[in-house]
Amino acid sequence: MKKQVLLSALLIGLFTFTGKAQYYFSYFTSTYNNVTGGTDVFASSAWDDTVHIAATPYPITVDGETFNYFFIDSNGNVGFTYSLLDVNDIGTDTIALVMPLGGSFVETFNTDLVSIPGTSQVNLVTTGNVGNRILTVEWNNVSSYYDPTTVFNFQALFYEVDGAIEFRYGASSNPSFTEDGPYIGIARFSFATGNIIPDEKIMVGGTPAAPVASDGFPTFSTIPNPNTVFRFATTPNSVKEDGGLQFGLYPNPSNGLLFVNPAKADAYTIELFDQTGKTVVTQANLKGQQTISLDGLANGLYMARISTNGKQTTKRVVLAK
Repeated sequence: MKKQVLLSALLIGLFTFTGKAQYYFSYFTSTYNNVTGGTDVFASSAWDDTVHIAATPYPITVDGETFNYFFIDSNGNVGFTYSLLDVNDIGTDTIALVMPLGGSFVETFNTDLVSIPGTSQVNLVTTGNVGNRILTVEWNNVSSYYDPTTVFNFQALFYEVDGAIEFRYGASSNPSFTEDGPYIGIARFSFATGNIIPDEKIMVGGTPAAPVASDGFPTFSTIPNPNTVFRFATTPNSVKEDGGLQFGLYPNPSNGLLFVNPAKADAYTIELFDQTGKTVVTQANLKGQQTISLDGLANGLYMARISTNGKQTTKRVVLAK
């Protein structure tokens, strides 16, 4: 019986962003899962144009700079700054703005005349262990301000291990978007001008079948298809090399077996983490080429971390049995 490939990835291109960081944009499909154990940051009342400001759970790098404070707004954005913002006195601050689905969102079925608290959530959760934590922000069952009968689900994930950022999309009741946008990407925003700074952005445009990232200002034609993932990695294929470590991991996507081929004969350890940061495979004191079985693991995206002589390298692994 022919195996069905459930997960596929396409490397799209490299874009230099603000001269400080390079992002490689790719897209693939992976089952959308709602967060568990998260905190609904807007749970106290019905919301519209609401902002939650807090310290980051760990230093998060966006655009090559590390931030310790961030805010979540109800309109599908996550902003990063150097200090706690006074929303009444923002002045000329500049922030790094992450937009998984920038638009105008309200609680489900809300209008200016009707408030129904608790029907939608903007959830925040941090998973994984130190060095491999993942911050996830989720907009769950939110509606467009311009069409309160619609329902959208989407997430932004921030990976500590390699600095990658992912946008994940769940089911929507209507793939159309009745306002300008949606705006999808990473940019710098100036409160002095009230605009995104030119030439300091990577934005995604096109269609669900052919998304394209550029340093222009495109908009997406509709809501991305359910189970779509947009990934912004700081190195090709999410590979992070440390001190010249060189390991081959193949095939990738893997059909259940993963071959490790080191360039040197030193002993090494390989660990595999799932999308919550949980360690699902650990093998230590390995030497030479090894075969790692991925039996029992679900199809999806994993991070492989290889350690030797106090140095580490991480690579993305796709499992598609």
